[in-house]
Amino acid sequence: MTKLSRIHYSRHGEAAFFIIAALILLSLLGGGAWYMVQQATEPEEIQIIPFQIVKADFEHVVTEQGEVESSGKVEVLCMVEDPTSGGTEIIWIVEEGTYVKGPQTVKTRGNETPQQLADQHKITLDELQLLNPNLETQIKDSQEITVKSGDLLVTFNKKSLQDARDNQNKTVVSAQSNVTASDNKVTQATISLEEYQKGTFLQEKQLIESEILVQQEKHGRAKDTAKFSSRLAALGFLTAEQLKADLFAVKQAEVDLALAQSRMDTLKQITKKKMEVGFQSDIKAAQAELDAKTAILQQEQSKLDEIEMNLTKCDIYAPDAGQVLYRNTFSSRSARAETVIEAGTRIRYRQNVIDLPNPKLMQVKAKINEGGIRYVRTDQDAVINVGALQGQVIKGKVIKVNQIPEPSISWGSQVKEYGTIIEIINPPETIRSGMTAEVKVLVERKEGVLLIPVQALHEVAGHYFCLVQTQAGLDTREIKIGSSNEKMIVIDTEAAKAAGIPGVKENEILVENLRAHMESLVIPKNLKDADVKSIGKKGETVETPKQQAGRPGASPSDGRQQPRGGGGMIARLDKNGDGKVSQDELPPGMPADAFKQFDKNKDGFIDKQEAAAMSGGGGRSGGGGRPGGAR
Repeated sequence: MTKLSRIHYSRHGEAAFFIIAALILLSLLGGGAWYMVQQATEPEEIQIIPFQIVKADFEHVVTEQGEVESSGKVEVLCMVEDPTSGGTEIIWIVEEGTYVKGPQTVKTRGNETPQQLADQHKITLDELQLLNPNLETQIKDSQEITVKSGDLLVTFNKKSLQDARDNQNKTVVSAQSNVTASDNKVTQATISLEEYQKGTFLQEKQLIESEILVQQEKHGRAKDTAKFSSRLAALGFLTAEQLKADLFAVKQAEVDLALAQSRMDTLKQITKKKMEVGFQSDIKAAQAELDAKTAILQQEQSKLDEIEMNLTKCDIYAPDAGQVLYRNTFSSRSARAETVIEAGTRIRYRQNVIDLPNPKLMQVKAKINEGGIRYVRTDQDAVINVGALQGQVIKGKVIKVNQIPEPSISWGSQVKEYGTIIEIINPPETIRSGMTAEVKVLVERKEGVLLIPVQALHEVAGHYFCLVQTQAGLDTREIKIGSSNEKMIVIDTEAAKAAGIPGVKENEILVENLRAHMESLVIPKNLKDADVKSIGKKGETVETPKQQAGRPGASPSDGRQQPRGGGGMIARLDKNGDGKVSQDELPPGMPADAFKQFDKNKDGFIDKQEAAAMSGGGGRSGGGGRPGGAR
């Protein structure tokens, strides 16, 4: 055989080998796929999960997460009123978590002077008065006074206040100048009045009095002359014209005298009053101007004093001892930080900057879901488990339950939560504000009662039934129930006796996964048409799927409508019958990360839509899964 024919034969042999191997592989894959389909379509045979009824202690607790905080914390506020109203900038702040010392105080005896106390404690009198605004009253009443401030906590920017102080100083000086000028006007007006009363008026009065004396003398001389002239005229020594002239002189003297006396009356009764009223009016006007200028000065001085006081408030000292905790604020709707306390942050007037928690007075603030808040009351006992304090069981007591729900995030869950305060009894020294804590509020506790799982009970029109394993088979029993929690229900034996029903007894065996064996449940005829319900999570009732006629030879589970689109997985894993799967209901070995991946809406459960998406849009039909719960 030639070399070319051997190569051609070798290639044909290799091709045949690969074809045969491919056919074998396809056959295996087809057989495996057929087997998997058959397994998926065959109903699972669900075994009975037995539960023995025993007496045990029952506890109903409400569990929520919370945050540790101090109930006796001291709030450090920003008391600086910035003139720009834009807030005051932090220049320096003590590191968070630092333990700071409070102010040093001493008790006064009541007989010291402020200067003696200042000298005794080696501080200036101004510093002592600044630390104690009511220093004299405190000394008089023998009260404690502060002689040394606490540790420095925060320093605010003083630049804008210092600029405002400089400008205000100029305004105050100008106002003082105006007051001085107005005061001089008042003094000048007062002197003018005194000048008139004691000078000008007396001078004018004396001049008129002198004139009156002159006119009196002229009048008397004119009368004597006229009298003598009358005698001479009678003897013929004077002519009639001469006598007439002497008589006219008498009348003229009388008129001049009357005129001088009239001027004196006018001066005393009219002119003096007029001048005094004028000068008094000037005094009042000057005084009013002085009062206005003084008020302006006081107002401007008050502004200056306020700026000076604000400058002293730019340095905040610890009012008490404690651990520094920044008061960062977060939006209740977006959960974003609105204010982060750090250097450079602007702080509003009266905004809380730092908390100094008291480690001896601690509490937990928890937000309790609206489904559990109805059970919580004040004075209920609680057990607190702080994550950072491994193994320490801390006792607590509910001291406050808010009646108004907490603000909710707009894009989050719309389930309402109510703030609840739990006091920590004897808090350990290692506990700190801000730690995360789990709070278990004890709602109810009963000792030595019969308990059954919530998934072992069905409700029919207000009647409760369970399946009991007996030698003859499964027996349907009606029972009366009492208190319940998320897992267990208390059997009320006294109510069952009063109703004349057998109920269940201690050590009897119940069917825990009752939903998987509903075909064995015998419903009384008078309740046949009622919708059957099962007890689900937190003791609530949930609808049970309606039964349909099964095909011949089918398993009991085939007699029910099979869920599609993820419902099969829900039916297999839903232990408490609430129609969805929680992380606690997952089979052992399934990683927690996988649950978080499947839980698309992050509500803590996998519902049918999420299960359908997980399985690619379809679901394996099943006859109901095992709903058993923890015993």
